[in-house]
Amino acid sequence: MAPRVECETAEEECMKEHVSDRRPSESSQKASGLRFGVMASGKQLRAWQKECIHQLLALDGVELSLLIKDARSSTWRDKISSVRPSQFLFQACNRIAFNHNAGRVVHSEELFSDADVMEVESIRKEGYSEYFPEDKIEKIENYNLDFIIRFAFGIIRGEILEVAEYGIWSFHHDDERKYRGGPPCFWEVYYGDEQTGFVLQRLTDRLDGGIILKRGSVPTAHYSYAENMDRAYKESASLPADVCREILSSDNPSLGEKSDSEAPIYSYPKNYQFILFLLKLIWRRARSIC
Repeated sequence: MAPRVECETAEEECMKEHVSDRRPSESSQKASGLRFGVMASGKQLRAWQKECIHQLLALDGVELSLLIKDARSSTWRDKISSVRPSQFLFQACNRIAFNHNAGRVVHSEELFSDADVMEVESIRKEGYSEYFPEDKIEKIENYNLDFIIRFAFGIIRGEILEVAEYGIWSFHHDDERKYRGGPPCFWEVYYGDEQTGFVLQRLTDRLDGGIILKRGSVPTAHYSYAENMDRAYKESASLPADVCREILSSDNPSLGEKSDSEAPIYSYPKNYQFILFLLKLIWRRARSIC
């Protein structure tokens, strides 16, 4: 759980946290340039996410207008219930041992100084799919956003996917042509791939089968899962700004192509796979020393 963000003043900051019932003013309506929103759990982001927003705001004519805050709060019971005994080893180590620099929580309040905040509690259906309430969709539409960056919520489906002109943009830190699902950047290390891919995609109703806006890759860190994530997440932070440059430089941008990947949908490694994974890391480190 991210640390609580305290109000700067009881009156000024708390007003920003409760604007979900307020329509944007005329001055906030779209003019020139690009207006975007961010889906996040609050005003504190991961380091790579902050860098992503920073690069967007460094572009002329790009404006952050709305923070769409995930109103759900996960309890310790939720975390325990999500742990599967067959995948316990990875899930336990992932919380403790696989922290990476790009994934650390950093103060990011200054990025949202001019943005409204709208709290949304999504509706879970069909297992893990999340849908936005109709009244929230209407209020988000009033902001006339060009795109929304997704850093929170789960598998989003429904009308919210079309609420912005260029849709909702989401990162997948793997090459979806080989690895759909997750965990991010893991299976490349497990199988010894030379490159770890990542994509920025416009979400559709198909899991890891959206419209690919940008691709990238980094050399796989075969000796460290944390290092592999750090490399991929840092490098991927520039992708949204790259897409915005293409939009701003064209009168009729044609963005991306739909992924037709039929790659397997991976999940957390089972306990025996994780033990084998650790043995592989030990062997690779030993070979690099000898």
